[in-house]
Amino acid sequence: MKRYALIIGFVSTVMGVGTHATAGPGNVRFTKHNLSNNMDVSKGLPIGAGADQRRIYSLEVDQVCIFCHTPHNAQPVMPLWNKAMPNQTFNLYTSSRSLTPTARSASLPAGSVSLLCLSCHDGKTAINVLHNASQISSMADNGIDKIVDIGGDYDNAMGGFPSPPTGGISLGIFGGFGEYPSNMGKTDGDDFAGNNLADDHPIGFSYTAAQGESNDRLRLPEDVNTMSSGKIRFFSPNNSVECSSCHDPHVNYTVGAGTPAGDPALKPFLVMSNVGSAMCLACHNK
Repeated sequence: MKRYALIIGFVSTVMGVGTHATAGPGNVRFTKHNLSNNMDVSKGLPIGAGADQRRIYSLEVDQVCIFCHTPHNAQPVMPLWNKAMPNQTFNLYTSSRSLTPTARSASLPAGSVSLLCLSCHDGKTAINVLHNASQISSMADNGIDKIVDIGGDYDNAMGGFPSPPTGGISLGIFGGFGEYPSNMGKTDGDDFAGNNLADDHPIGFSYTAAQGESNDRLRLPEDVNTMSSGKIRFFSPNNSVECSSCHDPHVNYTVGAGTPAGDPALKPFLVMSNVGSAMCLACHNK
């Protein structure tokens, strides 16, 4: 038990979350990030239409965590990641005159925490290609990764869904009649980031360095920690601002019959409520 505790602590430290409070009601089974084949509402968010319901799900795999994590042979090793990392170039928000020089020079190098999120949300990297999986439909072209069947409908947010699901994820008109295109990433909606992040909050820069250049327009890191109750996170090695500074993919914000109570104020996957701009003002001294 001690050995496992040490491993978990090491992963937490590397990811920059070792001393922080949890973001909220963390029950990933009741979020859209649960891609498992689960029709039982008592065990996870149900499949169906509506903004807070799962529209994408495996046809066979009943494990929840496997779509992001694996306990063995992970790539990258931290945090035991089970997916290919995107290798494309991302355009970041760097044009505003109000940004500090550090923020204007932001980048997402290999190993960036934000690339974990973008390994699904880049609209290109296949969400159903995993390093390790037991219930697979075929092997990937590299002869190493595994492909698992996915059902549902990305593009029809309000449409009905067959039960059990049939075919593949829709990518545009008719979705290839169930065929899996090579770029099976999301094609529309807020949860599709793509490679152009120029209209999103800056990521990939040192908050400590930016704060030092900000003429007190940004709060000291210790004040951010106090104002957010430790929920806003900066990541090693240089207190970097990343997607996970403000978002937690495990947060349950769903409220529905038969499901554990989530916190609607944490939608979409926020680490803390932004009512009254509380999360924004934890960093920005306005």
